Formats: sequence, structure tokens, C-alpha cells
Amino acid sequence: MVQGGLPADPPLPGSLPRFRKQRKPKAAKQYRAFLAEILSSSYNDLGVMRAKTSKFLRSRRILQAGCHLESRPSGLDRNWGLASYRAEHYSEAVPPLERQLVAHPDDQLVRQLLGLSYFLTDNFVKTAEVLQPFLKAPPDDPGLLLAWGTALVRTRQSELATGIFRRLLEQKRRRSFRSSSSRAGLRPT
Repeated sequence: MVQGGLPADPPLPGSLPRFRKQRKPKAAKQYRAFLAEILSSSYNDLGVMRAKTSKFLRSRRILQAGCHLESRPSGLDRNWGLASYRAEHYSEAVPPLERQLVAHPDDQLVRQLLGLSYFLTDNFVKTAEVLQPFLKAPPDDPGLLLAWGTALVRTRQSELATGIFRRLLEQKRRRSFRSSSSRAGLRPT
């Protein structure tokens, strides 16, 4: 064909012979699933290695690529959400963190990061909603408390916001007391 060129009258599309679709054998499907599992696990491992060296943008891209495969390791969404958050891509952190929280509702770190991601994307309703389980025992993170209290004010939940801001002020007092006590040589009992 390269030396002789194309035929003068190529066949019309309707006149081409029809081939039956061949079904993939079961063994081939299993092999593909096995390879997809290995590949997604490799993406996860590589993304985690990049995150450990604080290369969060690269980590985020690698983990995102791993999420587009059929098979996913259980921690891939958590790692992708964390890397996206640390790379300051908050809107991109939301979907994997949401999936992780649905799968593991007791994961406190994911709940906090998701709440902060919602806050940093101006979704105050979702911020207040996702942080609601912390009402009985709020975390000690002042940044999270400030974001949560602000989201509660923005969603007109001022009574809850008052409690959160009160906790934030108490933490600040304790910290300033500890720092002034340590400068004076005092030790808390």
C-alpha cells in the first residue's frame, strides 16, 4: 500500500465486511482489573511519596490521575483530598474529601479539612453542616474554630457561633497564660 498507493476506487463504508464483536474472555477482564488495581495503587504510592517531600502540587496531579482508574485503593480519595488541600486547591479537595467522609464518617481529620475547604470556597452552609458533629467536643484548632464560628454567623446561627467564639477566646487566654507563666518561670499544676 505504501509503494503502490491507495486503490482507485476504495470500498464504500456500507460495503465493508461486518465483523462480529468479540466478547472479552473472563480471564482477560480479570487481568485488566488486576492491572488497574496495581496501577492505581502505584499512583497512590507515588503521590504519597511526593506529598512526604512537600511537593503537594505534583502529588495532587498524580493522585488525581489514579482516581480516574476503575480500581482505587481505599485511601486514594483521602490522600488526593489532603494533597489538594495542602496545595491550596480547596475546590478540588472537596469531592475526594466528601467521598472519604461518606465512606469513613469517623475520620476527624477529613471532616476538619472538608469543613475548611468549604469555608475557603465560601460555602458557609456546608461548612456549618460538616462541622456540626464537633459541637459536643470542638477541636482545639483556632483556625478551624474561627472558620466555623464565621460560617455559623454567615448562616444566621448566632447562638452556636457564640459558643464557638467563646471556646476560641478561652483557648487564647489559656495559651497566653501558659506563655506568660513560662516566661516568669511558673509551671502550671
